[in-house]
Amino acid sequence: MIARACLVLGFVLAPVAVDAAGPAREAVTAEAETRVTLAEGIVLGLSVSGVASPSTAAFEPRVSVRDGEVYRLIVDRAGRARFAYAIRVDPLAGSVELAFRPVRLHEALRAFAPSQSFYDLPFRLESGLVTLPDIQTSGNVSAGDTITLDLFDNRDTGQRIADQVRVIAISAKAVEQLAASRKARVESRTVLTIAGMTIRRGGQVINSDKPGTLATGQVVGLGLGADVGTVIFSAEPAQTQAPYGVATVDGHTLRFTLDDQAYECSGTEPIGPPGLTSVWMYVRREPLPFGNGKGFIVLASDNGVDGLMRLWHAQPR
Repeated sequence: MIARACLVLGFVLAPVAVDAAGPAREAVTAEAETRVTLAEGIVLGLSVSGVASPSTAAFEPRVSVRDGEVYRLIVDRAGRARFAYAIRVDPLAGSVELAFRPVRLHEALRAFAPSQSFYDLPFRLESGLVTLPDIQTSGNVSAGDTITLDLFDNRDTGQRIADQVRVIAISAKAVEQLAASRKARVESRTVLTIAGMTIRRGGQVINSDKPGTLATGQVVGLGLGADVGTVIFSAEPAQTQAPYGVATVDGHTLRFTLDDQAYECSGTEPIGPPGLTSVWMYVRREPLPFGNGKGFIVLASDNGVDGLMRLWHAQPR
């Protein structure tokens, strides 16, 4: 039986290595607690165990509150994202529970990047964003309870990196209000992500991007080369533009046919949310007014297909 004072959730994930140039092995303790207020009457305390003192740590924990949830990100000394997840406080039959859920790349970017049109990415990627395999819940919690999440192994020190989440203050009424406002803010339009894409045409690789080459938005575009053009994908049909066709979505992979050629484009991140199996496809043949001139580029917009096409003064064919 799990003790109420300390609930432990263990997540088995692939170990993560730090750079060889990282700090020497040393005894590590829990990081100082960071207090996070989600709403009046809801306060959590977060601390990390398995990391060295902040001045010499190989990992840096970050926290952000967005849309009624706590986003947690752990980066290494080089600024590479090593782990990310979100904490949600939910009503539970007159009480409350904590839900720990996986996050998609676009969520992490929006949670930790400044709100401006152009910005430096808040973290680097050397592979896909590592997150929880599925949603985990704590069960009934109250003020004073602590939940420990095992995250990953630091192979350089042999330490297990874990998060400790302490419930400092909790109000069932405040949690119900927060859940209602959070539901009202849920995005009505599907967000797509293309990252680290490898493009195959007729089974042959024609381009392979690095993991940090990404675009995320309600509309995304993928360049197939200057001689072919740019394919634009959206989960919603355009208002005025006629689609070229439909692309199938299978996890991290897009498949479609263009000019009688079969394309398979696979990346390091899921293309869309679970359950998404197809997207509308539009084609711009004209060269883009930016990029390296080779035609292999990724882009995104939240203004819809029509807005994107009008911005370029382009006509699909």
